[in-house]
Amino acid sequence: MKKTLLSKGWTLHAPHFHGQVDLPNDYAVTAPRDPHAPGGGDNGYFVCGNGHYHKDMELDATPRHYILDVDGAYMNTEIKLNDYILIKHPHGYTPMLVDLTDHVRAGEKNHLEITTRALHPSSRWYTGAGIYRDLFLWEGGDIRIEPWDKHITTPALDTVKAVCEISADRDAEITLRAAVLDGETEVTFAEQTLTVTAGNKTKAEFTIHLPNAKLWDTEN
Repeated sequence: MKKTLLSKGWTLHAPHFHGQVDLPNDYAVTAPRDPHAPGGGDNGYFVCGNGHYHKDMELDATPRHYILDVDGAYMNTEIKLNDYILIKHPHGYTPMLVDLTDHVRAGEKNHLEITTRALHPSSRWYTGAGIYRDLFLWEGGDIRIEPWDKHITTPALDTVKAVCEISADRDAEITLRAAVLDGETEVTFAEQTLTVTAGNKTKAEFTIHLPNAKLWDTEN
């Protein structure tokens, strides 16, 4: 899938701020402190409140599969696309993937809303509030490898193991190719043929041997 940064040009409505922001953003840190704040000194005497982020985006007229990648938002996050509530995520320190596909209006303007509700007391230290890491949009076809579905390990100096899951919106027979690169140069590759089925994930594994593997160091 293609990964695109989606952190620029958001409209934010939050306590003590209304205007344009880029992400990452913390709408609490510039707010005035209150000696009576519910979180007290543990939360730095900040009163965080709710933040409402809005953004319009146009997506490809060709039907595609879209996944929103939220790396960090504090906390009790609600995500809406074109007025449909897609997820409510209470945790403030865990990332989330949100499938937008079913509610995307292809070739039209799409309205994305993200609301965070930073409730105090909630921690033993300053938490901040809002979308505090970058936001990304993943775009793929009806057969794809989604984020978090590929894992690469090196069980030995001369061995690379790749495990992935292929998501499919239709039944098909596909050829999957894994390549090892040295810069822009392909060193070796492996292929296999798989049958995928609509609505399921199909697991695939590669074990690739590199007898003359270059080891990394601080310069290379």
